[in-house]
Amino acid sequence: DSAPSMTGKHKGFVALCQNNRNVPFSFHCIVHQEALCAQSCGVELSDVMALVVRIVNWILARALNHHQFQSLLEEVDYEYPGLLMHNNVRWLSHGKVLTRFAACLKEIKTFLEMKGVTHPELSNCDWLLKFYYLVDITGHLNQLNVKLQGQGNTVLPLQQAGFAFESKLNLFIRDIETGRLTHFEMLRFVMEEDPSNNLDLQQLVAFTSDLLMSFKSCFVEFHRHSTLFKFMIRPHETCVEALDLTVILGISVGDLELEVADFKESDIWVEKFHTLNSTWNELPLTYSTMQNVSFALLTMFGSTYMCEQAFSHLNHIKNNLRSRLTEDSLLNLTTYEPDFKEIRKTMQQQKSH
Repeated sequence: DSAPSMTGKHKGFVALCQNNRNVPFSFHCIVHQEALCAQSCGVELSDVMALVVRIVNWILARALNHHQFQSLLEEVDYEYPGLLMHNNVRWLSHGKVLTRFAACLKEIKTFLEMKGVTHPELSNCDWLLKFYYLVDITGHLNQLNVKLQGQGNTVLPLQQAGFAFESKLNLFIRDIETGRLTHFEMLRFVMEEDPSNNLDLQQLVAFTSDLLMSFKSCFVEFHRHSTLFKFMIRPHETCVEALDLTVILGISVGDLELEVADFKESDIWVEKFHTLNSTWNELPLTYSTMQNVSFALLTMFGSTYMCEQAFSHLNHIKNNLRSRLTEDSLLNLTTYEPDFKEIRKTMQQQKSH
């Protein structure tokens, strides 16, 4: 998570391990990097988000305002019960808050007028342009964030999801430049509703370009080792000389070159590896070096999702009646279900005397 205790140049955990040559390769959690990229949206978009949060807090933080706003929504038979409170800790909070705010925008403006509160930005075309762009782009970022979470994700699918989003950002830039707005539904709806508005879409191109540059700078380590990660699924298409094997300890480059050469000419194993979806465990011992490389890559942690999920689960277990973490609480973190009948068969019975 980029804490100094982890990534400090001299005394951080990674630096100490690298000094002892135990961790030659490390990179920042890809989910955290995506969140950092999403936050670097520039001053103008940050101001838009700040105003939304301020209005939402003004309505929800006061019981009377909250109750009256809910009554207003009930009067118009609205499908949503109310607004959502923003939470900086949660990765998906921005997008959900903005989406709900956009859905209730007319009712919010009506409620503010009833209360005598003026926010001229809510009727300003330039502000609304940035707001609806922010709604759409955070929706795309939320979809990426969901893909990056979950159990069983190795480095390769996480990297591919990040690279795919970079390609989508290039697509978004062309989409805005042409004015089609195929991938910006809220923004397109607003522009079609009032075609007389001559809105400047070029500033949105600049915002998207800045986001793309932020992604490329944050994912530079994944770009650098992309060829190595592809070895897991396309070993027969890999040039060993192009692999940076210094990041994997105990690998003989010579042995790997010989094994890859044999593997490329083995039509049976290449076909079985892909067509039949065989795993690395099924390869014979003659490809042991290739297996070691793939196992090293498959066991790399692409994100801290599992660790954070574990902490969240353990914090949920702790309460006023249970202040310590015991073996029973730690077992709740695993999906492993022991076969007690088989275990019982291996146990010797203790007969009474």
